[in-house]
Order: sequence, then structure tokens, then C-alpha cells
Amino acid sequence: MKKFFKTFFISLLIICLLGGGLVFGLESGKLSLDQIPDLPFLKAKGDGGDLDGDSLTFVLLGVDTLDIESYKGIRTDTIMVAKADFADGNLKILSIPRDTRTYVNGKKDKINHAHSYGGVDMTLESINALLDTDIKYYCLVDYRAVEEMVDAIGGVDIYVPRRMEYSDPSVDFTVDLYEGQQVLDGKKAMEFLRWRKNNDYTEQYEKGDVGRIETQQYFIKEFAKQVLQGKNILKLPKLINIYLDRVQTNIPVGDMVSGLSLAKKIDKDKVTTYTLPGSGQYIEKTSYFIYDETGLANTLIEMGLK
Repeated sequence: MKKFFKTFFISLLIICLLGGGLVFGLESGKLSLDQIPDLPFLKAKGDGGDLDGDSLTFVLLGVDTLDIESYKGIRTDTIMVAKADFADGNLKILSIPRDTRTYVNGKKDKINHAHSYGGVDMTLESINALLDTDIKYYCLVDYRAVEEMVDAIGGVDIYVPRRMEYSDPSVDFTVDLYEGQQVLDGKKAMEFLRWRKNNDYTEQYEKGDVGRIETQQYFIKEFAKQVLQGKNILKLPKLINIYLDRVQTNIPVGDMVSGLSLAKKIDKDKVTTYTLPGSGQYIEKTSYFIYDETGLANTLIEMGLK
């Protein structure tokens, strides 16, 4: 049974790959707590939340589907670590390239393989081993949430920096975008987020998966701005229902309730994104992302995770 109904605040905090529409709305004054739909669980007393110093750290994972009961064969296409500091209003997000080489199930492998081997538990284990942390909480997001939310607000106005053209009939996936400012519907937004290169290699990210992560981070910030437009406030119930269907999480209801009361302390101008430092490298004909240990240590200190 999905547990997302217990984590309304946290899920909307990042609207993940999408941004923190509710939080930013509260902070900007464009949305007040009394405009939030009357959902009974928001009045719950909580059951064991443990916000530490008014902050919460959790892992955000993106997958193609949550409809399949088994995790086997399903890899995480997006991996982020988010830390919300409610006391000072900072939200910090670290993106981890999916090809990052680290220990997975006792051997060196790509970190995004962890989910296909052992689900969320093994993914958390691999992330904590990589970062030397003890993160317990996660939000697992079905990518269809992104597509449905974009359609729910009538599209997202985005600048496409290059011609993006790709086709893979084996998985029924096509990208067909032209350079320029334009409004993308849900389907086109997913093409924008998932593109890596053209079939003929005439266009591709020079920095590989890191370039793709930068595109995702740009999309997050733009969506966060646009979801706050007055016309979208009335669509909040629909956005919540999409999350109810498309997100799983283990964040305790106590933290959700505490976080909701602290939400307006998050400052939209204090959202900072990071990418795991390192570079691409081939090892025995397999492409990996090799992280820089010194750079990682410095990033973790800056994020307040060390």
C-alpha cells in the first residue's frame, strides 16, 4: 500500500524533479495554509517523527513505473539527496549521476543498478556507502508524475538550448524538439528531461550525464516558478492527487506534520543545487562516472551533511 498520503508536505517540498511549488508558494505569499485542501491526515498528531534540529534529509529516486510489484530490473534514472533546513530556510539538493561507480551489493557497479538488485533498501545502502552518511528516508517517484503535473498546469515555458532528436523504437521512445523558447506539454517535457544525444551524434551533452543533470536542475527551477502563477493555485488538489498515485515514501507522518508548520520558512532564493564532482571514464569497455573524493568531501561539508 502506498504511503505517500502520510507525506504531503515533503513530496510537495521538492515536487521533485519539479521543484517546491507549495513551499515556495507559502513563502511568496501567493498561497496560504488555509488554501490547502481539507485533507484529514494534515490534522493528524503524527506518529514518531524525528525532525533533527528543524531539518530533514532524504533521497529522491525517479523510476519509469511504480505499477510493477517487483523492483527487479527497474533502475533509478534520477538520484538526488535533498536537505531541507527549516530553521534558516535553505533547501539543498545533490544530484548523483546514475553511472557513478561505487559499491553495490558488495562489488563495484553503477549506482543506478542497486534498485534492480535490491530495491530502495539496497539503493539507500549504496548511497550511504558512497557519501558516508546514514540517510533513512526516501521518496520514490514514478516519472509519469512529471508528465501529468506539467499537463495539469497547462505546460511549462522552457528554453530548449539545441535541436534534440532521438528515436528508439525498441522502447517506443522518441525525442523531437527544436531550439528556442517554447511551452512544453507533459510528453515534450519528458523528452526534454530524458534526452542525451541525437541518433547521429550531431548533438549531445559534452559532459555526459552531468549535462543531463544540469538540464533537470534547470527544469526544476522553472517549474517551481511557473507552478506558483495564480491560475495554478486552484489546481493544487489535482497536483496532490497525482502525487498520491505516483509517489511512495517512508517519511513518518510526524515529520510531515512538523514540516508543514515550518514550510513557509523555506526561501525560494535559497534553493541550491549540486552535482557529485567527477568525470566520465571507461573501465573494461563500460562507461562509468568516477567521483572525485576530495570534491565530494567539500560538497558534503557545504551541504551540511558532514
